[in-house]
Amino acid sequence: MFWGIYAGTYMLPGKVSDFEMGVAVLCLVFISLSGAFNTGEKVTTEADSFKVNSLGGYVFIPAITVPLIIVIGVIISKELQFIVRGSEALVMLSISTFLVFFISIIVFRDNPIATFSRSEKIMESIGINVLLPQMLAMLGGVVLTFGVGDSVTQLISQHSQNIGKNSIIVIYSVGMLVLSMAMGNAFAAFPIMTAGIGMPFIINNYGGNPAILCVLGMLCGFCGTMLTPIAANFNLLPAMLLSIGRKSLIIKEQLVTAIVVFLFNIMFMIVFIYK
Repeated sequence: MFWGIYAGTYMLPGKVSDFEMGVAVLCLVFISLSGAFNTGEKVTTEADSFKVNSLGGYVFIPAITVPLIIVIGVIISKELQFIVRGSEALVMLSISTFLVFFISIIVFRDNPIATFSRSEKIMESIGINVLLPQMLAMLGGVVLTFGVGDSVTQLISQHSQNIGKNSIIVIYSVGMLVLSMAMGNAFAAFPIMTAGIGMPFIINNYGGNPAILCVLGMLCGFCGTMLTPIAANFNLLPAMLLSIGRKSLIIKEQLVTAIVVFLFNIMFMIVFIYK
């Protein structure tokens, strides 16, 4: 029932009312509160562990295949124009996800039934956490609707005379980092910071490149996601699935990487965004 309703949230928008969609989301909440999921249950058997260890670096082939197919497919589709312009990445993501299923069967030398069975166990272990990115992205839209973005714009406007165009980049980037840490996901912070600071100041006032702003601004938010326990599906759930005793260990290991990438994003935007 849970997965059926969840699939409906992707298939039914525009075909049912907002109220009915809200009822469906509440049903997901009630089902999850019933204790139907045993989140964090270790699903990897000793046989699976032996197989993974014996493969060595080949175990990463399925993961690397997805972005490679997307990049190559987007480049080819733009040249041949056989995919509607603007939707190339999404279409190629769907195709690569479909193909990587068969690639995984070849790499791991397993049969399709066993692959489906393990996938089901992993999804059951993740449970309601699989909904977090979607729900947090909606949270950003809800917060924006309440006028938080306008409030941020007004606050910056009061001091805009004393803020340079490079300083506003730093403010935007730090805002994405901190807000992503507070809300648990960059998708929630992005509409607030971009509507409040990015669009009115960096793009409209100073003529910044919107592509660079959006891509690296979101990446600044992801750096914040790496540093917060609120991003449970990224930082706490892997520790549970991998049976790591210290749940904060993953965040600690990601700390230096997040800071380095964050500082690089700021410097890159300062150098290139206004060119």
